Amino acid sequence: MSKLIHDIREFFWPLLEGEAKHYQIAVEKIQEALKDEKDKNKIDELLGLSKSLYDREENRRSTVEAKATTLLGATGLTTTLIVSFGKSLFFEFDKLGTLTAFAFALFFIITLLYFWRTISYSLRALSRSGFQTMLPHEIIEMKDTDECEYKKKIATLILDKTAKNYPPTNVKVDWMVMSQEYFKRGIHTIIIGTIVLSLLVILHWVWLHRTNYPLPFLEKQKVEKSETQKSDIDTLKEQVNNLKNENAEIKDENEALKDDVEELRERTENVQKPTVGGKSKKKPITE
Repeated sequence: MSKLIHDIREFFWPLLEGEAKHYQIAVEKIQEALKDEKDKNKIDELLGLSKSLYDREENRRSTVEAKATTLLGATGLTTTLIVSFGKSLFFEFDKLGTLTAFAFALFFIITLLYFWRTISYSLRALSRSGFQTMLPHEIIEMKDTDECEYKKKIATLILDKTAKNYPPTNVKVDWMVMSQEYFKRGIHTIIIGTIVLSLLVILHWVWLHRTNYPLPFLEKQKVEKSETQKSDIDTLKEQVNNLKNENAEIKDENEALKDDVEELRERTENVQKPTVGGKSKKKPITE
């Protein structure tokens, strides 16, 4: 169970385990081993191998720093693009939907976290370390010795410097490897996040235009249709009631108009009333 938890943790968040290997070489032991050596060819071969080991270790350090520099530049550019994209998309969250916006924020934070770790380890790999080189005074101090002793001392000095350069170079290698691991996880997060967000955007778009896709939303449309029918019936009932009220008002107005007509008719009859002899006699209108 603990191994499973360790593997899961290592998959999402790798950690640097163990310490860098140290190669300690005692200068006295090297001098003791070469003390009685008089064969010039063997001494020359030893000096050549010592120089080769020293150069290989220096090249290893330079390669690690070059890779860390390249990884730092790529991570910085990628982080800038992601931040710019996230900033532009931040103002469109209301159009993406809750689930899509939450997924984007999650992938955005995880990706930035991975790239932050990448930059952190790359900077560590480029930091100063205790890398030792040949110093001029160390060579000048051996000028009074004979050729064989001079070569043996130079070989001893080179091997000592090479052995001391192993630990800092190994530390740089570990930091560079960790930087690569987090950069790789950041790229995987971008790829997975792009696929997931694309699917969520498509689903959100389909949901907004679900009336054009009746089969996946059949049940929901049935409910909406029944609700629409109920609302239509209620609207029709309200319109019928309004018409009834208007008809009642019109009827009341007609009754009022009839009363006004009757009153006008009575007034007209009072204004002119016929008399005997074919003459009419005006009668004042009384109100």
